Amino acid sequence: MIVVSQGLGREWLEAQARDAPGLTLVDYQPYEQLPDMLASADVLLVLLEKDASRYSVPSKVLNYLCAGRPILALLPLENAVAKTIEAAGAGIVVAPGDSEAASAGLNRLLSDPSERDKMGTAARDYAERTFDVVAVGDRFEAVFDQLHIHDRQG
Repeated sequence: MIVVSQGLGREWLEAQARDAPGLTLVDYQPYEQLPDMLASADVLLVLLEKDASRYSVPSKVLNYLCAGRPILALLPLENAVAKTIEAAGAGIVVAPGDSEAASAGLNRLLSDPSERDKMGTAARDYAERTFDVVAVGDRFEAVFDQLHIHDRQG
């Protein structure tokens, strides 16, 4: 397992899991290397504490979806990103603190390459549909056009 982190989370891992077999801690990588780093993963993990706002959106998930890798998400189940991952079929969502479900989800993903491939493909398909720059640009232009119309009438 490779964890890319710095700051308090990294310090906690260094203190608590110093001798954990198979754990490698890596500093943040240059932004240009992000696509390659994400593409090298079998499973991508995202965490959000259960007491975090239900409106908090871990933006790294957007990169994860683009990477086309399955996601194991430990998120409050009512979180918008949790619902997106589930609806897209892009991974497994479990409640934060449910270590048994998280372990089962990870083992399920690691033991089934075809399921990982299916979820990774679903993640990338979702990203391509949702983040299409032309479609998003057209929606912004429509909003601006509406604002301009209302501005002239007001």
